[in-house]
Amino acid sequence: MSGRLKVPFVATPEPVVKRMLTLADVKPGELVYDLGAGDGRILSSAVKDFNAKAIGVELHESRYEAIAKRIEREHLGHSAGVVLADFFDINLSRADVVTLYLLTSVNSMIKPKLERELKVGARVVSHDFPVHGWVPLYVEKVRDRFNSHMVYLYQVPKSVKHQYAQSSSIPREVSHLTRWGGFT
Repeated sequence: MSGRLKVPFVATPEPVVKRMLTLADVKPGELVYDLGAGDGRILSSAVKDFNAKAIGVELHESRYEAIAKRIEREHLGHSAGVVLADFFDINLSRADVVTLYLLTSVNSMIKPKLERELKVGARVVSHDFPVHGWVPLYVEKVRDRFNSHMVYLYQVPKSVKHQYAQSSSIPREVSHLTRWGGFT
């Protein structure tokens, strides 16, 4: 499903980033994927505040470059990376946590991919837009200085993985799509 999706870039406020990763119960060493990584703030927080590893997937080249510079500036290269790609083309099977700030329509489009590729127990946390057809484990209203935001936490259950166990589709690996060579 490669292509140029029209998802506007709106940065997730820092208090919402922290709450998303806290609700997802990100543990040291876990791998967080941020789909539509914007300015890289979720990657930065995952590494610095939660001692996790993080991969951002960004389709827009200028944002990709900005994230790469941020990773370098903040010395996060040992635990963070960014991929210039369409997130529909990225293998998410290693993810422990996936963060989303996409439109509801895009969440619906990526839902089958998440169900197919994420391992049992993986968490998906979405800012402001639910994943229709999934029942959240937790929904919380988070306030920043100016607005309130909804955070939806989901977890991949065994029943979903069993449904897709017979799938023969093998997604491409991250390393085939980017210059980024992995964690050092």
